Amino acid sequence: MVSPRSYRLPRLRVRTAWVAIAAAALAFLIACDGPTRVAGGASETEATIAGRVSAPDGTPAAGVKVRLRPTYFLADTLTGIPVSGTDTISEPDGTFRFQSVFLGDYTLEAADGERGDLALASVDGSQSLVQAESLVLRLTTSVLGRVVVPAGAAGGAYVRVFGLDHSAKCDSNGRFILEGMPTGVFDLRITPVSPLLSSRSMLGVTLASGASNDLGDIPLAPALNGEDYSTWGDSVRVYVDTRAVGVTGNVAAFPLLVRLDRSTFDFSSATGLDLRVADAQGRRLAYEIERWDPLAGKAEIWVRCDTLQLGDSTQYLTLYWNRPGAASRSDGAAVFDTADGYEGVWHLDRAAGGPALFRDASGQGNDGQGDGLDSAASAAGVSDLGQTLDGVAQDLHTAKAFSAPDTFTFSLWFKTTTTNGGKLIGFGNLQSGASRLNDRQIWMDNQGRIHFGVFPEDSLGQPDHGVNKMVSSTLAYNDGQWHYVAGRLGPEGQCLFLDGEPIASDPTVHESSHFSGFWRIGYDNFGNWENLPRSHWFQGDLDEIRVTRADWSDAFIKMAYKNQKPGSTLVSKKK
Repeated sequence: MVSPRSYRLPRLRVRTAWVAIAAAALAFLIACDGPTRVAGGASETEATIAGRVSAPDGTPAAGVKVRLRPTYFLADTLTGIPVSGTDTISEPDGTFRFQSVFLGDYTLEAADGERGDLALASVDGSQSLVQAESLVLRLTTSVLGRVVVPAGAAGGAYVRVFGLDHSAKCDSNGRFILEGMPTGVFDLRITPVSPLLSSRSMLGVTLASGASNDLGDIPLAPALNGEDYSTWGDSVRVYVDTRAVGVTGNVAAFPLLVRLDRSTFDFSSATGLDLRVADAQGRRLAYEIERWDPLAGKAEIWVRCDTLQLGDSTQYLTLYWNRPGAASRSDGAAVFDTADGYEGVWHLDRAAGGPALFRDASGQGNDGQGDGLDSAASAAGVSDLGQTLDGVAQDLHTAKAFSAPDTFTFSLWFKTTTTNGGKLIGFGNLQSGASRLNDRQIWMDNQGRIHFGVFPEDSLGQPDHGVNKMVSSTLAYNDGQWHYVAGRLGPEGQCLFLDGEPIASDPTVHESSHFSGFWRIGYDNFGNWENLPRSHWFQGDLDEIRVTRADWSDAFIKMAYKNQKPGSTLVSKKK
């Protein structure tokens, strides 16, 4: 299950009670006389949101505009309809208030020329007055980049910010700049003018006071429509038999691994560029080609399935190919969509002996970088290639920092015979070397047992003064076979999964430390933890690493294991 969009801001952390939002996004705007009234949902439960705006020296800031918007809000740049009815001005003592605010989650933005600030507030029906933390006017910042469209496609796009009025239109070269942005972590939405291109979200864009963030090139993919598959020369059905998963129900937004060989697919008439995938209703599905090797007669393709029914053997996908001149539609960012919560997806499929850069298949564009791996050998992974680590001086880390999520699931495949243990994955405040802050980590001890630990903050919000929380396996997994491990933290607590099964949990743990850092794979410091290994460096093979801001269901995790494991027959061609 993907949780609603969340914002991690440096000054205000709100425990929100999420509420279903009405489908008409602009229906919340209601103008009235006197104090501003805002509707954020269908419920009649209302409250007042109050706060204060101050200068950096603590003195009141009078006459400052304060905006209140639902966190899902996007400015309507396409129609030019002005937004009104949700703004107010701070009083001489710096205070402000919004009355008759309905249930929902909101952003508060104070803006005064080149200074501004942002906070969150939540109306959950438990109190009539919601007091927001003070908004402190600081230097604003900017975010810029270039939206890139496929060759031959019409350009033009808008860039908007969830929960804020800020928006920008790309110029003729695709460049844009959002100026006057407050400090914080934001989610952006890129909407092309052409209906033949797909919109795209970028989550977790971090902005610091007085600085700017250049996002570089942001590619857009063709829209999932507009093709007549009757003009494709060949097609085949592949069936998805989920009975072996052992549970019922369904999983949504699932990235299905489809392995092709010559028994399922005719590589002689396909280029890979002309591949298309559709569901049983003929709707084209987003896909990413991880490997296409017609000489070996092998391919691995990831397909985003809107919904898969569990305990069923009749559902199928249709593969189309043999269409000369067709352009590639392979798009990892559409399969591992940031809107589904993905913060990073690393297939670890670089060429053997090539540069130690591991492409992020998600929309985050946060490629993994390797230390000591430029001449290291790749490994045969569960899907195409993986990466071997020597347990001495080789590891991986993300190129950009993340704002640490409270709700998350991370997973990877590993294979080892080491008796020295080592860190599989963790979150540290340093990109390389030994981090001082360590959290959200999975490691192996000397006996081959697996541990998943988080480090909740203390009552003062200190990330290094709390008490660590750990759940552990009782069995050893250093048997030289591929194993799938996942760690999840969310509303149901902390849980460790191995080979698709939940093997240890603590329902009382719901949060971890809040700091900006990097995902570290294969090595980092441990600090004050129990059951530590002899070595911080992991020796063995790794593949298919995922980090998400979603609390995947038990069924989702089990389905991932059953689908990806070597020799899986979950996806096959029926004769």
